[in-house]
Amino acid sequence: MVIGTTLDEARYWMYLLPEIDRLPRVYFEPWLESLVGGRSQEVADAYLRERPDLTDSQLGMALAGDVSFRMPAIRMAEALAERGVEVRMYLATVPATDLDGRMGSPHAVELPFLFGTLEAADTFVGDTADNRVLSEQVQDLWVGFARDGRPAASGTEWPLYDTQTRSTMMLDHDLRVEQDPYPAARRAWGDLAFDGTDPGLDRLTPLQYEGTNPYHPLVVASVIGWGRVWGALVVAAVLITTAVVLLRRRRRRAGSSR
Repeated sequence: MVIGTTLDEARYWMYLLPEIDRLPRVYFEPWLESLVGGRSQEVADAYLRERPDLTDSQLGMALAGDVSFRMPAIRMAEALAERGVEVRMYLATVPATDLDGRMGSPHAVELPFLFGTLEAADTFVGDTADNRVLSEQVQDLWVGFARDGRPAASGTEWPLYDTQTRSTMMLDHDLRVEQDPYPAARRAWGDLAFDGTDPGLDRLTPLQYEGTNPYHPLVVASVIGWGRVWGALVVAAVLITTAVVLLRRRRRRAGSSR
């Protein structure tokens, strides 16, 4: 079996919900707390140690993507490997180019490389020379797997996955095998099963979790945009000041007329 995910699965949904790229940490903290109890800061710190460039919204999407995709894939690979099934794991880290590159390596980013459809996906990943080379390598891997179960590309063999080495093919322009990529993030989740029941489908993302508060003032301000919020506050302050000045003038005139 070949199984794998992308590094930034959840960022794909920026296409449908562009505001998720602006959500503050307070939006996803109740959801994260429901998964790991009092360890939410510990889990967040584990992710930030390995990816210190993540913004609050990107951290939330990284957590949601791993809960929904990467960790279930890892748990499945672990279970199959422990039962003697030959498993090969991949992690796609090649970046998408759409939305000014803010999508990172989102859901389905590996598919144009696998199917050789870079031209059709030009706005998603770009039909570049580097991408065409990677596409040929990815197709070589899958063809080798289908042909004789021994995938390799450009002299790079794809070893079996097991719980000791956790060998993972990194699908990127520097195609390579890594042992246990992003181990701190993986270990941070402890013994959560990620089997569809723990966590349940109602807690796969903050969007589904009933304890998420989309009306928190910081969430509302972030979605609207802090520039607009400050602009509205300035306008409100000017209007209030003007109203107070006009009211005082009216009172003075009323007093002098007496």
